Formats: sequence, structure tokens, C-alpha cells
Amino acid sequence: MEPTLGPGVQKDLGYLQQWLKAFVGVFEKTISLSSLEPRRPEEAGAEVPLLPLDALHALAEQLDQDDLDQALLLLKLFIILCRNLENVEAGWGQVLVPRVLALLTVLMAELKGSSQESHGTQLENVALHALLLCEGLFDPYQTWRRQLTGEVISSKEKSKYKFPPAALPCEFGAFFQENLQDAERLPPTLLLRLIHLFGAILAGGKANGQMAVSAGSVQGLLGVVRGWGRGPAQDPQQVPLALRALVGAVHVLHASRAPPRGPELRTLLEGYFHILNADWPTSPSSSPEEALVTLRVSMLDAIPMMLACEDRPVLQATFLSNNCFEHLIRLIQNSKVLDQDTDAIAVHVVRVLTCIMSGSPSAKEVFKERIGYQHLQEVLQSHGPPTHRLLQELLNMAVEGDHSMHPPPPIRNEQPVLVLMQWLPALPTAELRLFLAQRLWWLCDSCPASRTTCVQAGLVGYLLETLNTGTALGARCQEQLLALLQALGRVSLRPLELRRLLRPPPGLDSESSGNESQKARHAGAVIRALSGMARHRGPARALRYFDLTPSMAGIMVPPVQRWPGAGFTFHAWLCLQSSEAVPTSAPSRPLQR
Repeated sequence: MEPTLGPGVQKDLGYLQQWLKAFVGVFEKTISLSSLEPRRPEEAGAEVPLLPLDALHALAEQLDQDDLDQALLLLKLFIILCRNLENVEAGWGQVLVPRVLALLTVLMAELKGSSQESHGTQLENVALHALLLCEGLFDPYQTWRRQLTGEVISSKEKSKYKFPPAALPCEFGAFFQENLQDAERLPPTLLLRLIHLFGAILAGGKANGQMAVSAGSVQGLLGVVRGWGRGPAQDPQQVPLALRALVGAVHVLHASRAPPRGPELRTLLEGYFHILNADWPTSPSSSPEEALVTLRVSMLDAIPMMLACEDRPVLQATFLSNNCFEHLIRLIQNSKVLDQDTDAIAVHVVRVLTCIMSGSPSAKEVFKERIGYQHLQEVLQSHGPPTHRLLQELLNMAVEGDHSMHPPPPIRNEQPVLVLMQWLPALPTAELRLFLAQRLWWLCDSCPASRTTCVQAGLVGYLLETLNTGTALGARCQEQLLALLQALGRVSLRPLELRRLLRPPPGLDSESSGNESQKARHAGAVIRALSGMARHRGPARALRYFDLTPSMAGIMVPPVQRWPGAGFTFHAWLCLQSSEAVPTSAPSRPLQR
């Protein structure tokens, strides 16, 4: 049976000590300093009793940095009692947080200058428990830990939380700023827990997050990222956790409306891209280039997480105002190519570019004007022949998603398709050329919207230029490209493009008798493509295609000049194609009136 608190607890310190040890001994196994995983259901706080507020006052007064053993015992007690969220609601924050913060401030200062290893270990252990207690007060529902495991927690779910977190005092901002900026002087485990607490505060409550994010705390987190790999042994979770905390800071600043914190957000992004492009000084690490590539890849992977927020178009515009495209292109140019991972930076940069431009016509126009897809191709080519996964990322950019889906998604950005078509003849292997030709046919012929988009972008001209390279493409690759040409030709084929198609490619336009068989095969393939363009296929189709996806899109009907009476009637046959994915085996929709 668990002991109960009596009214004489303040007077009888011996009894208090016995009670603390007995109570903590029952639940101590549920306290884990080594794991950042959320608690298991069996560790819930249903069995933890409520503590009266006057008893809390009496116990909190015993938190003294001069008696570390007593302080550690009390911290364990409070951590256990916080498992019952009704304790957190009962005004615990106002009583505990100032005292725990004062204790943490003293412990951190001593740890930075501690020279005695045994004493430093005891200080660190007490500080770790104090940070864990703060996490329980400021993030009672473990929102941060659950997010780290990949769980998506919506605002609607957060609104159903019954117990709010403890209020964060303004002094915590200065505490984070001071200790994050002196991060290299803290033990690695303690620094990791400090960053973890910062993220928990951001996830635990909106008001606390707004107070925790300041210029100093943001610069401290950026400093942690900047210092990765340059000092002694560091926790491998440190930078990923700091990046997740920076993602949370971006969301907090972006969501702030009263007052708006746009300048702070732009400063954060400016510092972030500066670190992303910074070169490392001479490092004691045995492989600094590999560590730098790993850091840059991690930072690039964090950018899509930043953009995964509410009111995304506004945040996309903020990224554009920070010259994000220029920073990313410069990163490819300045990155060293390693033998074991030649395209890591290029692949991740293309992925980030796709994320920034996704769903934003204005972002696509800005990229086209400031950078240009031709320049992007030149920068990518400067790192050598493209790899399979780089081609896949460019295909993903074209559809702003996963290009390998079944059925294929529609093309939403035609410019990467033009780049890939130009690049195809220069690919180093026949396997890559065949793969790209098959994928381009698969995507561009997937639906009327994709075919029309490609034709309007001038893909037929680029396709004819590629076919004009002749037999170097390979027979199977040529077949795929001619099939794509046939599909696009059904939409539109200009007279100049028809003449270019009928003209034999270089190498077959001579009078040499040895080319007769090749000429015959080429002519046969062209004739089959032309007949396929003219051949009627499938059920009756509409004569015109209209893309009604944009919000302002519509079909304008010319006015009738002379119409008898007060009313009129308009009718037309429409073949509607939904933008939602449908099974490939689904029959074509009939004409609808």
C-alpha cells in the first residue's frame, strides 16, 4: 500500500525522506532519461494520486541546489506526479516552474565550469531530471515525442486536449538563449535534452511556443547545427533534433498574427541558408566532406517539413523573398562530388525545389525568371552524367509528386519534361535512355491534360530534335519516342514539325547503298506514327479540350447578336474528366449532356 501525505510533512523531515523514497521506489522504473519515445499505455498516470497544492508548496521549498540528493528525489517525485494530468492543471506551473528554472540555471552554470568528473556527473543527472520535469509540465500530452515518431497531430485533435500546459515564464527565453549559445560547453546528453525540451514547449502549446521562440533561441539552434562535426564527440541525434526544433520555430513564427513576426522568420531562413552554403574550416574529423554532405542533406530534408503547414502559399512567398532558389542552385555548384555518393546534394536540392514550387504558379514563374531551367540543367550537368535517381527526381518535379503512381499523375510543371527530353541523347547508357523514354511516354500520354500541356509547351519540337540524333538512341528508345510523338501528334502537329518528321535523320540522308535498309525501317516507323495520329481510336471524343483546374478558368460563349424574346438556351456535349485518380481498367466515360 502506498504511503499517504500527512499534515506534518513539513515538520518531520525524516518522515518526508522516508515517504519520498517509498513513493518514488514504486514508480521510478517508469522514468527513462535515455529514451525520447512516448510513454507506453501501461505507463499512464491513472494510478498516480492527486497532490494537494499546499503539499506541493511545502515540497517545492525543499528544492535546493546545496543538497543534490534531496533535489533529485523531489524531481523524481514531481515527474511521477505529473503523469496524472490533473496535477498539472492544479496550478503546478506557478509553483514549480520558477524553482526548477532557478535550480537549472545554477546547475547549467556549474556544469559549464565543472572540472570534477564525479561531481559533474551528479550535476548532469539532476539537470536531466529537471529538464524531464519541465517537459511534463509544458507538453503534458507528449505531442512532441509523438511527432518525432511520425504521428501527425492535427489542430483539431489538439483542441480536444482537456488539460492545458503550464504557462511558460518569460525568463525561460533568456535561459534557452544563454545555454544554446554556449552549447559546446554543455555535456552532449544534456544539450540533447535541452533541445528536446525546446521542441516540446513549441509543440505543447501555442502561447508557450510564441514566448519560447526568440532571436536568441533561434540563433542558438542555428549555432548547434553550425557546430556539428567540429568539436569532440557529439550525440548523433543532436542535429536532427535541432532541425526539427527549427521546423517548429518556423511554424510558430509563420502562424503568429498578433503581432506578425515576418521579419524574425526571414532572419531565421537567412541564417539557415547561410549555414547550408557555408564551407567548413579544417576539421579534426577523418572525413569532413562526408560529414558536411550528411549535414547538408539533413538540412535539405527539413525544408519540406517547414513547408508542411497551414497557409502554405504565404510561407512559400517568404521563401521566395529570401532568394531560396539562388541559395539552392549555389549549393549544387559549391558541393564537392564524392565517389560513393555523387548525386546526394543534387537529388535533394531538386526535391526541395519541387516542394517550394509545388502548387504555386507564381513560384514556378519566379524560378523561370531568376534561374531558368536551362541553367538548372547546366548546373546539374557540371556534376557529371545524371544518375537514375536524379532523373526520377526531375520526373517527380514534373508531376509535383510521385511519378511512379498508377495511374500516372498529370503533368503540373512541363519545364522539367523539356529539360529531360533535351538531356536524353546525352545519357551515358542505353538502359538510362530507354528508362527515360518509357517514363516520358508514360507521363505525357497519361491524360488529355498532360498531352495538351506538353504540346502547348513545345515538347514536339524538342522530341523531334532528340529523334534527329539518329541511331545513337537505340532502336527500343526510338520506338518509345515515336509512340510519344504519335500521342502528341493527335493533339496538334504544325506543318514545320511535320516536315522535320519526314526529313531523314543525319546518317540516313546520304545516297549510300548501305543505308537502304535503315532508311526503310525509319520510313516505316514514321508512316506508322503518322497513321496512328490520324487513326480514330476509342469512343467519340470532344473536339476541344479545356483545362478548368485554375480558379478563374472558364469557357466564354460569344454573345448572340439578335435573339428573339427575353431568354435564350445554350447546350453543348461535354466529356468530363475528373482530376482524381481512377483505376487504369475503368471504362471511358460516355458523352454527357
